[in-house]
Amino acid sequence: MELWMAVSTQWRVGMSVMGLDYNTVIVIAKDMEIDLSPCMWNKLRTLESVTLKGISKSVKSNRKGAE
Repeated sequence: MELWMAVSTQWRVGMSVMGLDYNTVIVIAKDMEIDLSPCMWNKLRTLESVTLKGISKSVKSNRKGAE
């Protein structure tokens, strides 16, 4: 959870939010001395997926409200 809090502002953004900036995640994990094991990557990707679904749902809801 500590790593997620540290990287939760590190998103790749284009026309929409694309996903976490994995290069930055690696640097931050190294600085925090956190091992990015396959299990840790799975946890991060799960949190990323849930967050992206929430963002998508919020954007769709806002579009409906603007119509």
